[in-house]
Amino acid sequence: MTNNSVKTSSTNNKATAMPTVEFLEAIKSIKKLANHKTIKINELHPPKHFVELSFAIRGVVKDDLTTNGKLIILYSQKYDPDWKGNFRIIAEVCSKIDYNSYSASTINEKIGDIITEKLEEIGAVRSGGNVTCHFEKKFGEMREVNCPNLEDEEERDLLVRASWTPADNKILPSAILWCELLDTVSQLDDIFIDDENVIKFTTSIKTV
Repeated sequence: MTNNSVKTSSTNNKATAMPTVEFLEAIKSIKKLANHKTIKINELHPPKHFVELSFAIRGVVKDDLTTNGKLIILYSQKYDPDWKGNFRIIAEVCSKIDYNSYSASTINEKIGDIITEKLEEIGAVRSGGNVTCHFEKKFGEMREVNCPNLEDEEERDLLVRASWTPADNKILPSAILWCELLDTVSQLDDIFIDDENVIKFTTSIKTV
């Protein structure tokens, strides 16, 4: 993630929109994650046609390249009544997991619950999203070619999508939460559910 440039996008009908001080300060705060110890972070070309200004990054867990995600920051100079703020966060995390001791519905519910709890802790509002977990089952003669280790031929694809409005237009707590979610998902096989059926959410703030 570069430190001397910001890839931003503006809508066609607002092509003259220039980054405001508020927007630039928010992006600057996110760049504090550039040297994250467990996640490789790079800037992406932000989406177009949504709002006046936007910014996007991609994260890949260094020890688990199957776990990755995107974080998109949308910005409107005018207060957006639907968002209840000027910024809107869109987060995505996806991974392949081998943890088969719990049903997909249990995984979906538990991860959804912990994300909701963490969003409440950082004061986010207007939050929503979904967790999707499903099996991939290999079949046919070619399965031995595609999956030499037949013990691993069943995998679960996990996809988490969420959006929210950050409290007081502060973006860094949301970015940190996204990094923590990436770390947590990458370790589901080891730390997924404890004795009380509660997901252990990985805290990575001190690793930044």
